Amino acid sequence: MNSGRRGAGAGAAARGAGGGVRGAGGAELARALVALRDARVSGRMPARDVPALRRLLAEWLSVVGGGSPSSYRLRALLRAAGVRASNKVVEGCVARFAPRAVLRPQPFLLALARIHLAHERFRILDTKLKSNPLSLEEMILMTIYS
Repeated sequence: MNSGRRGAGAGAAARGAGGGVRGAGGAELARALVALRDARVSGRMPARDVPALRRLLAEWLSVVGGGSPSSYRLRALLRAAGVRASNKVVEGCVARFAPRAVLRPQPFLLALARIHLAHERFRILDTKLKSNPLSLEEMILMTIYS
């Protein structure tokens, strides 16, 4: 891993944070996780942020556990991870991240990362614009489907 002066790329951060990322979904998850800590929107994050990201991942993984719960439990899992979501957002997450009504840990992490990113972007947009044309729910739905 790089020193504290340089940033860690998406793959390196996710491998360090999650113990290894496989497949195209892993790359997507890695990009989303790095974006959580990438204040400059450069695709890199400071190496000093990796321990905090690892703790966040461990907390989120403890919520979903080792299995693949039914998508019917998604709202409870999101709440346990500290996220409240509207019916539309939960439905969007199920449609995007729970094929065949099964929620695997990696897509669950991606859903959480995307929801957190959308919330952060909405907050920034809301403070910069005098009248924000998007609601938080619209921003989250746009982020989930991207």
